[in-house]
Amino acid sequence: MRFFREEPTSITVAIDRLSNMYEMEWFTFQHLMESIAMQEQGPKEALDVIQKRLKHGTCHQQLRLLEVLNYLVERSHLLSHAVATPKLKSRLKAMMKSKADPKVKSHIEVLLEMWIRKYSGQEPKVIKFATCIIQLGQNRALDKSDLYRHNPSSTTELVTSSEPMFMVDPYPRATGKSIDTSLTSSLAGFSPFSRRYQNLSSSGRHVKSPL
Repeated sequence: MRFFREEPTSITVAIDRLSNMYEMEWFTFQHLMESIAMQEQGPKEALDVIQKRLKHGTCHQQLRLLEVLNYLVERSHLLSHAVATPKLKSRLKAMMKSKADPKVKSHIEVLLEMWIRKYSGQEPKVIKFATCIIQLGQNRALDKSDLYRHNPSSTTELVTSSEPMFMVDPYPRATGKSIDTSLTSSLAGFSPFSRRYQNLSSSGRHVKSPL
């Protein structure tokens, strides 16, 4: 008894092609939207293919698939189908609990938070759909706030602490700084009556610290 393998549909072919691109190919994406619109089960098939490819795809493919999913929600109005698809919800939850790439998890969180802000008024179910998935990512080691927030105080502390302990300005006259203060550490080891002390204090030359 022979089993014949089903030929991939135009929807599957388009999604597979887009998942391997390095940037969105709009001609293929337009063809995907037309294929979905022409078939009664088009939205369901597209979401099923996306969740299956998310399970076995590489990090690059997963990021591209999430991008395709977002564009389909925006342009093909698939949000109501997406939030009502248990398999897609289970796949996203599984990815948040797994050892998936942190970039993929961050992309999922940002995507779902954006859906809540943009579509909660027209599709209240999106809040429950997205919230339960986002909560799974709150305990992961890489905090999303480190990727999207900037703390000026911490940056200032880092820059300050990275400066050398002894800094002698090689151009004291150009910057207006006093050479007496900058040369204190360099002259500490010499007698004030020595010729070396007098030469250093008069010239203001940079002396390499013995440390």
